[in-house]
Amino acid sequence: MNFFSNDQATTRNSLLPEDMKDAPISAILETNLECLQAAFGNTVDIRFDRMLVDGQSVLFCFLDSMTNAQEIDTIRQPLLAPALASQAFNDLEHLRMQLFPGFSYLILTELEKACSCLLDGYALLFFEQLDKALALSIVNLKSRGVEEPTTQTIIRGPKESFTENLQTNISLVRRRIKHTALRFESQVLGKDTHTSVVMAYMQNIANDTIVTELRRRLQQLQINFLMDSSILEESLSDNMYSPFPMFLNTERPDTLAASLIQGKVAVIVDGSPFAIIAPAVFNDFFRSQEDFYQPYLMSMFIRLIRFISLFLAMVLPAFYLAVTTYHQELIPSLLLIMIVGQREEVPFPTVVEVLLMEITFEIIREAGIRMPRAVGNAVSIVGTLVIGQAAVEAGIVSSVMVVIVSLTGIASFVVPIYSMALTLRLLRFMLILLSAAMGLYGMGFGLILIMIHLVKLNSLGIPYLTPLAPSSFRDLIGVWIRLPYPKMFQRSFFLKTKAPLYRKKK
Repeated sequence: MNFFSNDQATTRNSLLPEDMKDAPISAILETNLECLQAAFGNTVDIRFDRMLVDGQSVLFCFLDSMTNAQEIDTIRQPLLAPALASQAFNDLEHLRMQLFPGFSYLILTELEKACSCLLDGYALLFFEQLDKALALSIVNLKSRGVEEPTTQTIIRGPKESFTENLQTNISLVRRRIKHTALRFESQVLGKDTHTSVVMAYMQNIANDTIVTELRRRLQQLQINFLMDSSILEESLSDNMYSPFPMFLNTERPDTLAASLIQGKVAVIVDGSPFAIIAPAVFNDFFRSQEDFYQPYLMSMFIRLIRFISLFLAMVLPAFYLAVTTYHQELIPSLLLIMIVGQREEVPFPTVVEVLLMEITFEIIREAGIRMPRAVGNAVSIVGTLVIGQAAVEAGIVSSVMVVIVSLTGIASFVVPIYSMALTLRLLRFMLILLSAAMGLYGMGFGLILIMIHLVKLNSLGIPYLTPLAPSSFRDLIGVWIRLPYPKMFQRSFFLKTKAPLYRKKK
């Protein structure tokens, strides 16, 4: 199934049948009723109520699945009230002010917009001999409440996370940035799903070039199916075939708000608890908003641990394979004797041993993630211990290999952003195969290829390795260390924000 096809035969932008496309609302109720019935077919949640109000026919329609049942009666009762006899039906604005003053509303002239309002949770009122309709918002969407983040856990700081409700997510950001310059621009993407997408940015900070480029990509995007922000990450990417993520994703409102203050742009998708932030550079995936909630010395230490974990998660198995197979002279004598002694009864070459343990570890990790939470953690921990110990006792692998694979797996969990951790898992296997073929030369060749690929990447026109390449000393300080707040630069130089870089005054 191709969700990104541009073939207009498989899907339509219009919500109405082709012969009714761009049709206006008719002054004849039966015509409007027939068009809506043709558009929605025999779906069980659509309701069409014909009422006689003050001698005039009125069509009341709504979707049970999208509206509040109590609000339906709130609309129906004023229409049937005796006081309505004095109202003028040809003035919908006056009618709305008299009968429904507390409702959000729209006055519609096109059937296409009427269908869209029904799907958004509006109730529609069509009046005989009037070519307009009154849409009243009575949306009632069942959604998950604001909870603690599940994939980006935090020790100190706000413990709220985004939900699947777009308006809730917007309010979580607005609560943190109470400024008139905060902008939310709405678009509808997905020819079949008609998903609401909101682009957020600070008008007085964000670079207009970055904002315009992201807006252009969203407007030109041809996509049939949009259920999660991850689809936008691939569709809007400068290089969709790269294993590295081009956009930062987060389920934490404080992370998104901080990124907007820095001058970045965010996209929030209705139905997805993850927002995406652009542009994203390589260093962003090894930083956490919690770094700014901890003492600066501890934050610097944690960042150092993350970069060490990056090296271990990607290189350690390949390095072990290379030195034990091709470069034994690099290993201290006592350690070499220990490794050889442990591998004496292992029937497989080192490369098979490494791949066997790595694949087994990946299987156990995925099983722990996909299984029900009540047993997932227990199964992953017990499975790792039992299989590892049994494999060593059976002589299938050496105990050193169990330590290497375990340390590699644990190091990959230190990366704050899960999408980057997935990339490291993939690249680790590439380096293992190259090390098996050419030893340290193969591993070095693989690292050079990765570096060349990283240098060529861009995120909304910003080089991916910024501020390392091209280098910026001012931004480079923040890559390795986190200065105290009075000494810390507030915005990245490479974003070229409208508001200049500044330090907090003493």
